[in-house]
Amino acid sequence: ANATSNQRSGTGAEGVIFVTTASGEMIVKFLKAGAGAAQADKTLDAVGIDVPNSRIVKNDHSDSLGSAISSLINSRMGDLDAAQQSQVQTQLTTYKYIQIQSKATGIPLDKLNLKSNHEEMQAFLSNASLIEEVGKLAVVDAFLGNTDRLSRATNNTGNYILSHGGSGPTLTAIDNETNARKASNQTARDAETRFVMSADGVNQLAQTFYVKLIGTNYPYSDHDLAFVKQHMLIGVKAGAQAIIANIDQAFINQAKAMEKTQLPGPRGTGTSEREIVRKTLKARLSAIQDQYRKNGLDRVPMNPLIM
Repeated sequence: ANATSNQRSGTGAEGVIFVTTASGEMIVKFLKAGAGAAQADKTLDAVGIDVPNSRIVKNDHSDSLGSAISSLINSRMGDLDAAQQSQVQTQLTTYKYIQIQSKATGIPLDKLNLKSNHEEMQAFLSNASLIEEVGKLAVVDAFLGNTDRLSRATNNTGNYILSHGGSGPTLTAIDNETNARKASNQTARDAETRFVMSADGVNQLAQTFYVKLIGTNYPYSDHDLAFVKQHMLIGVKAGAQAIIANIDQAFINQAKAMEKTQLPGPRGTGTSEREIVRKTLKARLSAIQDQYRKNGLDRVPMNPLIM
């Protein structure tokens, strides 16, 4: 009710709205289905990865908060250009859920390669714990089926926010999602998980992440790349340990229930769709446990001596 302005970032179905209020800035994002985003944030939080404060509400008159947000966005349409107004109107009328998030303060990693940020880039590339967090997040994303950050197919450095707090720099994961997949066998469900945890997978992800991170404005360094590879591997081990320690059958059953009753999507109410969630997450958890032993991650030292 106290919003002073709306701004939109992105285009079409991917656009989000930044709402400025007296107490700060929030992000409003329209979703066709809510269970995947909610379950992703819940999982990341459970394994110790920072995510923005978030809440998902229904985009209809049965939800008082959802209705108030829709009314607010409609009342501030004049803040947007004609194309944005059309895109937002489509979201208002066709998307079932609204996600309200606190805005993560800091700098997206895809902005570190700007010349004005070279000092921060140097600090990031020499910070073992931050690189390890990237590796840890890669494993958790593979478990969730989120390929829009660091995966075999995608390398989106914009989905990490580097923040500086009283306890030091941290990474916040944004635009989080869970994707279960319909598959004929377990291998098709867990292939990405096994890849991320393999020796070749870690090397490939570290290489592509480093090259994308530094871009063309920051000098390439074999030493920096070796450092990234070494600590990415340690982070992958930490991610596997966190999943094994915190994700059990009860957690997976809860994820299935979220698809059914809490935030059902277009297909989420169907029994077969809920079983896809259960079978997929169970297969990926089993793959993480297997790869942890098979690839000797239990023998990777957590704090190796850097030469």
